[in-house]
Amino acid sequence: MVTQSRAGASCFAFSVALCSLLLAGGASAQTTPSDNTQTVPNDFAQEVMIKSMISALSDAIITDDYSVFRAQLAKPFQDAYSSDQLKATFKPLAVQDAYMGVALAMKPIPTEAAKIDSDGVLDLNGYFDTNPSKIKYDLKFIPADGGWKPIGVNINLGP
Repeated sequence: MVTQSRAGASCFAFSVALCSLLLAGGASAQTTPSDNTQTVPNDFAQEVMIKSMISALSDAIITDDYSVFRAQLAKPFQDAYSSDQLKATFKPLAVQDAYMGVALAMKPIPTEAAKIDSDGVLDLNGYFDTNPSKIKYDLKFIPADGGWKPIGVNINLGP
């Protein structure tokens, strides 16, 4: 269950994303010609990536410490946001007092097929069918350190 402590709060919208210039610059800085041959991770790997981000963000909100969450982000994202800036950016979600940990016991439901764009950015979109609000996500990853690291996080709670 996703709980919301504020009465009448039927929807929460949150978005953290780098501007297109930084996103394009970050992807090109992290992507080599061999990286352009990256394949979309399988369903299990996608689920691990999605749940890792939900878990890390949920833990950051609960503990009020964004340093571990920040350490999991791609270098361009880390360069753009300090732990304090992430805390301020995610404050609307923290104020909603939404518990997202329940998503870890559920399967994510994709709203579109995972894809890698021409800049080498992996895009994962979908939701967790939680009540009373769905946890919707749009996550962007770039190849880094032999795997995929988040370059953009967009999470919405709502119908």
